[in-house]
Amino acid sequence: MFGQVDFYKDSNVCERIAEYCGGREAVCLDLSMYGDPIYLRDVRCAFSSYQKHKVERDKVADEVSKRIPMMVALPRRGLESLSELLKIRQNFHQAIEYAAAGNTGIPEQSKGFENLIRSYKRSRLYQFHKYFDSEEHNTYWDWRETYDRFDLHSVPPCAFHALSVPNDHLLKPTNLQILIKVLTAMGWHPKHIAGLIRSRFERDYGWGNFWLKYDAATRADFYVRTFAGLLCDGSLDGDELNCLSHKRKGYCWRVDCGFDLEKYKANFAKL
Repeated sequence: MFGQVDFYKDSNVCERIAEYCGGREAVCLDLSMYGDPIYLRDVRCAFSSYQKHKVERDKVADEVSKRIPMMVALPRRGLESLSELLKIRQNFHQAIEYAAAGNTGIPEQSKGFENLIRSYKRSRLYQFHKYFDSEEHNTYWDWRETYDRFDLHSVPPCAFHALSVPNDHLLKPTNLQILIKVLTAMGWHPKHIAGLIRSRFERDYGWGNFWLKYDAATRADFYVRTFAGLLCDGSLDGDELNCLSHKRKGYCWRVDCGFDLEKYKANFAKL
């Protein structure tokens, strides 16, 4: 439902969804945790409180912070309806009753994972991941002769802008998607798309200590592997790659720029 909707104007996607939906409940599958080294991430415990929108009020706006109550992180044991769980999570007394009714043990799924691995190895995505890992980023001392020589004017302004003003436009997945789609259609190897993005991450664009905390190469590889992989295995066919759609998302930097995003889609069939 939310795959092509722009929730990426800041990194706190989930807190924006209720506001976008006019108060309706929604589910956000956030994979961003896999874009950073594992020691920087955490796992939310069952029945712990969710109050990120209360703590980081500056990122979600006061109105959203006040309107959305503190919630309880509830596990779904398979029998409860999702709509019922969404109600219980806002009521601490009901959550306590729910916690007393069962356990949160992780079921044995070894066979299922074996089947998943076998299925994965037969997939186009597996072949793409092997292709992705067949190259490496150009080394730092070669950037002046490689990534730095890329002609930014050869791509549409929506891709140009993210590369010329990377902080914070290269941190927004919507910008990364369009850049990855365009460069993929132009024949770039996905690992070198990641290398180009990394070369911006590791230059002085006012990042402060951001890339001392996070790993630029890991972050760049994650987003390119994800979005280019979706193109390669057919999960994302490029239907959203057109100027009108991009303008509606609020990411068109120059109307009637002379580029037509739809023309890039023809090359996706070659992947």
